Amino acid sequence: MECQGCGQALTGQQKKWCSRACTQAGFRSKNPMYHRYDAWTRTGGKATFEEYSEVVLLTTRCEACDIYVHDLTDRRVDHDHATGEIRGMLCDCCNTTEGKYNGDIARISGLVDYLERTSNVST
Repeated sequence: MECQGCGQALTGQQKKWCSRACTQAGFRSKNPMYHRYDAWTRTGGKATFEEYSEVVLLTTRCEACDIYVHDLTDRRVDHDHATGEIRGMLCDCCNTTEGKYNGDIARISGLVDYLERTSNVST
């Protein structure tokens, strides 16, 4: 019998995986949403896996820019970093932008104002 992760021959008590690394890699590949949830909780998210999954599965549009996000792995569950509570689902682009501005509404508004002021400037 072979390891389901790397194909190496299994020995003794091993049933599917030859090592912890192959077990984790195999689990992540079969459960990509749990892998994303695990990473999300390390950034301060405090919802259960069921609550997290519900947002990912039921919210198909970014709550900031309203684009349709087809791929589940591109849906980002946004949370308040102070409380860990879920705020909603964002596309990767909006989530990255919000993270770079650290949720600073004044700075984000300043960027929007700048873009509005300069959108009619000819180059």
